[in-house]
Amino acid sequence: MSALPRLLPLPHPAPALLGVEARVVALQGGRAVLDDGRSLPLAASCLLQPQPGDRVLATTGGGEGWILAVLTRSAGGTAHLTVPGAESLHLSQATVRIEASQSLALHSRRDAELTAATGTLNLAARNLFTTVLETVVERAADKLSKFGSFALEAATLLRLHSRHGVITADKHIRVDADQIHMG
Repeated sequence: MSALPRLLPLPHPAPALLGVEARVVALQGGRAVLDDGRSLPLAASCLLQPQPGDRVLATTGGGEGWILAVLTRSAGGTAHLTVPGAESLHLSQATVRIEASQSLALHSRRDAELTAATGTLNLAARNLFTTVLETVVERAADKLSKFGSFALEAATLLRLHSRHGVITADKHIRVDADQIHMG
């Protein structure tokens, strides 16, 4: 049986990082200024961005230190979740649910995508408004729509084309134009 190698102590042992509570008095350039005068960056694991007045857990000991966590915050206000130093955020889970009792807003300055690749995408609302500045393209094997009333207005051209077409009404159909060409 061979002898285990003997571990030698490090020439300069790393100091223990201890946590202390402090209050945030200001935010400056991605750093939190504490009531003890220190200005510390947020640790990557501190997802809740501190606000002035928050009690935080900060490291002390060797090196610069970090804000590790927000411990308490007064009620109300807005909570900002960020990952310090990250360029993007990716959530990966079998199910992700976001709930808001009042309103939900999703914003993107560039592209946005919502995909249900092999499932169903449901939109349900009392009112639905869409605004598109340039082009709408819809492709589907079948499209079924049901309305109480339906109004369609095209500024220059309205074209309907199909292999077979049917227009029916229970009571009255009106076609009005300067010229009507049939056939």
